[in-house]
Amino acid sequence: MHDVASTFSKVLGKNVKYVSVPGEAALASMTSMGFPEWIARGYGELMEGFSEGFANRTTDNVAKLTGHPARSFEQFAREFAQVFGGRK
Repeated sequence: MHDVASTFSKVLGKNVKYVSVPGEAALASMTSMGFPEWIARGYGELMEGFSEGFANRTTDNVAKLTGHPARSFEQFAREFAQVFGGRK
């Protein structure tokens, strides 16, 4: 997630920092906003997996499923920069 924040900083032209939120605090926050506990726990497990690198690989699944090549996160961030409050 630090890489994501760094890419957003570069693309949006402003400082974006990733802040790691402890799992129990994230769970409490999500459930207080109305998330069902099982969904909030699922997001926690997903974030834990990301931090352990389970999705740290590249596949050709996007191209297979859509018929179009995948784009990098930086390409995505540039295409949607205005949505994220970046440069116009």
